[in-house]
Amino acid sequence: MDTYQDELQAIKTILKTRPKGMTVTDIARETHTNRNSVAKYLDILLITGQAEMLTFGPAKVYFPLRLFWNQSGAGEAWVTSFGGGLRT
Repeated sequence: MDTYQDELQAIKTILKTRPKGMTVTDIARETHTNRNSVAKYLDILLITGQAEMLTFGPAKVYFPLRLFWNQSGAGEAWVTSFGGGLRT
């Protein structure tokens, strides 16, 4: 497997073990990876819908993507843990 893919998988695994989220610095320390590289990998995970991010003051906290099935009166929707949603 590609090193790039290994790094992405390692970050996703770490995020899954921390339900309260992690900052870029936390992830960089845990993976022993450069902070700038971790930030780029997290951008990839955000863009591809594999992670979520919330901003708390100056800190960006990252979480694994958590989807819940929601049955609404108008139809069905996937809803993220933070309230955003996609209509299907």
